[in-house]
Amino acid sequence: VMFIGIPSFSSKEVVGLRLDEKRSKSDCDGKGPNNERLFRCPAGFGIFLESDEVQLLEDTSDSFPAVNAPATRLDLTAAMSKLVGLTSVKDRLAKVQQLVEVQKKREAIGVFGGRPLHFSFRGGRGTGMSF
Repeated sequence: VMFIGIPSFSSKEVVGLRLDEKRSKSDCDGKGPNNERLFRCPAGFGIFLESDEVQLLEDTSDSFPAVNAPATRLDLTAAMSKLVGLTSVKDRLAKVQQLVEVQKKREAIGVFGGRPLHFSFRGGRGTGMSF
């Protein structure tokens, strides 16, 4: 929810929403039909609805049970040896595993500040064009 109120282009209360996915039939970016800026979002990711058309959902963020780590450690080398090809992906994953192990050792002795890990997967499925 990005906006709740009565804008100048309506006599009713309006709710402005930012959507997770782009709408193909709209270029709404948070501006009303009279170009009044009510909130900001990329074009196509916004929508205005009358407040009686919107329903507030309950917060379910703590309804998911905690997941414990597996009891046994994954042997990445053994798992990767079962795959044919993908040498560059296997090498990259080995480097990531080493980085994580070094970060854990640093944190164990009180040295924090490791960088977060981000991954980008490119290419079609099964092409090996990952990382």
